[in-house]
Amino acid sequence: MEEAISGARDIIAEQVSDEPRYRKYTKDMIYKTGMVSSHVKKNNPDEEDGIYEMYYDYQEKVQYIASHRILAINRAEKEKVLTVSIDIDTDRFIQYIYNGVMHRRESSLGPFIEETVKDAFKRLIFPSVEREVRHELTEKAQEQALKVFSINLESLLLQAPMKDKFVLGVDPLLEQDVN
Repeated sequence: MEEAISGARDIIAEQVSDEPRYRKYTKDMIYKTGMVSSHVKKNNPDEEDGIYEMYYDYQEKVQYIASHRILAINRAEKEKVLTVSIDIDTDRFIQYIYNGVMHRRESSLGPFIEETVKDAFKRLIFPSVEREVRHELTEKAQEQALKVFSINLESLLLQAPMKDKFVLGVDPLLEQDVN
């Protein structure tokens, strides 16, 4: 009996998760109300240098976070210095989805459906949408960094040549392993 209930819960959770309007609402509300949050890991490689110290216990709204901060936080996460997440008011999202799923408010299945909606949101919808939002933030930050780099490079290349000086340029992509 318990297996049948668990199976039904999984099927309903999948159906709820596949509903585009719940994913769209989640994504929109993450951009409006979500907070990028980072916390330092114990025994991280940055303990001595403190390069990412600013982000050891950091929070900023998703909609306002600067591109260079996104890139720094991503670098620190990749170097296993930080854990990064997007914090939200989970109850608000669950209530929205529950209201969309439950048409009859006085149903005896209310608690069952509510638990299923919580499972669908926490296990399926939010992790997927969080990855998508973080990917979009990273792409936007990388594009912004490229624009700034190209503007800076252009101004350097347009400078007058230096008389009696030699300039050496190295392309880091050409410095790959040649063995």
